Amino acid sequence: MLLKDKDTRHKRAVIDDYNNIASLYDKRWKSYLNAINTSLISDLSKRHCPENIIDIGCGTGLTLDKLQNAFPHSHIFGVDVNKSMLEQARQKLQNQTLIKADITNNSDQLLNDYQGACDVVMSLSVMHHLKDHKTHLQLLHKLCQKDGFIYLADFEISSFKMRLADTYWRIMKSSYGKSYTHNALINMIISMGLFDILKTYHLKAGAFWRMQLLVLKPTSQD
Repeated sequence: MLLKDKDTRHKRAVIDDYNNIASLYDKRWKSYLNAINTSLISDLSKRHCPENIIDIGCGTGLTLDKLQNAFPHSHIFGVDVNKSMLEQARQKLQNQTLIKADITNNSDQLLNDYQGACDVVMSLSVMHHLKDHKTHLQLLHKLCQKDGFIYLADFEISSFKMRLADTYWRIMKSSYGKSYTHNALINMIISMGLFDILKTYHLKAGAFWRMQLLVLKPTSQD
């Protein structure tokens, strides 16, 4: 019971955090988001012209807005638990599909509708809010077509400043879960045996932020 209560408080804290900043999110995180979006779109443009793109934890839809401009014939699906963030996304993505869902609680309906249906699956700056990262990666794997691509981005905490921030957030922010060094994240992904790692990017935003973007492909089972 205590574990369930702790998980509930964590989810509530994540929702409250983003309710408070939804209208300011794009401006506040502009340089951080631009660094990820620029690398993602550049990489995807060289690999593939996507048909169905799904973004798990799409937030305000800023990345999906850039993708719909870069790939105007793609069908776009955004998933987020936060109503306020989705309201911001709807202003940018009026002709796309946005879904309010808690992927940590019950992803069955999402899988019923989209399992194996998307040739691009994205999870951008989501994992540091989650407690169970392997289950999240398994969800991304299930949503992706066998010949599709998965884009995974989050903090990279090898630098002293980022390690210090990670320690502080774990103690002080109930909405925070865990972040990884580059090597630790790579090792976890390899241990699952579900993905081939096609490319990794080390990204910077300003003097402080360090991020990593991984391009994954479902491992062939043949």
